[in-house]
Amino acid sequence: MTDSQKNTHHGARVSVVIPVYNGSAYIAKAVASVQAQNFPDLEIIVIDDGSTDDTAGVVAAITPPVRFLQQQNGGTGVARNRGVEEARGDFIAFLDADDLWAEGKLALQLAAFEKDPQLDAVWAHVREFRQDEDPVRSGQPAIAGKHPGTVLFRAPALRRCGGFATDLPNSEVVDWVSRVDAMGARQHMLPEVLMYRRLHDSNKGRNNPEAHRGYLHALKRHLDRKRS
Repeated sequence: MTDSQKNTHHGARVSVVIPVYNGSAYIAKAVASVQAQNFPDLEIIVIDDGSTDDTAGVVAAITPPVRFLQQQNGGTGVARNRGVEEARGDFIAFLDADDLWAEGKLALQLAAFEKDPQLDAVWAHVREFRQDEDPVRSGQPAIAGKHPGTVLFRAPALRRCGGFATDLPNSEVVDWVSRVDAMGARQHMLPEVLMYRRLHDSNKGRNNPEAHRGYLHALKRHLDRKRS
């Protein structure tokens, strides 16, 4: 990380929203990857979406402490939306509880905002990894997919684009990205891999017929937006 990247956006606060449901096995590592960004004003908001495991106990042991909010199970979209409502930062980012950020993620994205002050959102590449793999050296290809875990959004622009759909629990991301595009948000994609997506049996989009049906509903909404 260069000195110029470290010193971008003096005085800005970044809020990071981490939804979690029964993520006690992963949440501490996810939070650690955010804390490792070494950003001076970082607000980490963990939204526990009705977990029945020891997620609360694991989060309580994290130092320095993070904001921890609990709610009845409503789905990832509901949890992310609540996190955005609670966020007090100038910029807002997301991370799923089983994924990781790469070192220097925020610095590189804030440098992009510094270079182009008109940007609303900066995305980056993602690389998948399995449980027994080093995420940095997993050998999986880098994907320029618009995953919430890669984006850094200006808070006002994110709120203008609206929240995640709460009636598409398995495809709310596809619908949200479509809406962000339709709203005309000014976006930039960085070439670097700045997020690692963990592959495991509980990934909600893997081998899930309900998710596949949800994608069709999200596609219909996308086409309806284009027609209108």
